[in-house]
Amino acid sequence: MDRWLGERRLVPSDRCGLHEPLPGWAWRPRLRDFDVWMVRGGRGRAVLDGEHPVELAPGTLLLLRPGDHGRIEQDESDPVSVTFCHFAVLDHTGRPVVIPPDLLPARVHHVELGGQAASALGALVRTMQGSAPMRTLRSRALLMQLVSAIYALPARLSGAAAADARLAQRAAAIVDADPSRRHSGVEVAAAIGVTARDLAPLFRTHHGMTFRDYVLESRLQRARVLVGETDIPITRIAQMLGYGDHVLLSKQFSARFGRSPRSFRHS
Repeated sequence: MDRWLGERRLVPSDRCGLHEPLPGWAWRPRLRDFDVWMVRGGRGRAVLDGEHPVELAPGTLLLLRPGDHGRIEQDESDPVSVTFCHFAVLDHTGRPVVIPPDLLPARVHHVELGGQAASALGALVRTMQGSAPMRTLRSRALLMQLVSAIYALPARLSGAAAADARLAQRAAAIVDADPSRRHSGVEVAAAIGVTARDLAPLFRTHHGMTFRDYVLESRLQRARVLVGETDIPITRIAQMLGYGDHVLLSKQFSARFGRSPRSFRHS
């Protein structure tokens, strides 16, 4: 962290707060500053800068950077609550500093809701929303504490935990590469060199859902892209994704996104 901070200042923005569950909520971030964004409750999905989708669950923490863009949405059956705070990194003249990407922490982390990073973020938001004496100095100290805690997080994913995370990513990539296939846990587990029994906790821990639910989610996310970005008939999309008919696709699509495929296409 010292390599990119140097004499620079971390300055929190007034754009700090708590986002409570709200039906129909979705966000298309396109950031000019940094944003620490942590899920307190609920579930959802984020796609940032065209990278692999991230499953959101309680404890998911995103460190979003200037220039980041994408889409973050919630599971309407379990809407998200979020704590967030924007901040800037400034030089001695007050101008924003461009930080080389290789010096920044990863974008995605999973933290304990009662742990150091979550506690520092909560305290920072409360301080920014208050009017206590020394508010400015205290908020900057809390932001430095928060960023330091985020830098320490990768060390906790060493050894077996890091290996498990890589296995979970490989398993998800197999499913996402061909969402029309009726993937089985036994098949995917064998492909990554674990047992089906070992695969189940990998998905619960690193993707926030069961293996079967992830297979369905991957298929529905592909359906959403095909429905929203092509003119392919819904019946043909159902066939492409391995459905026996379009009725089941429409039912699952409506349950997941709150609208039928046809309504989604023409909205």
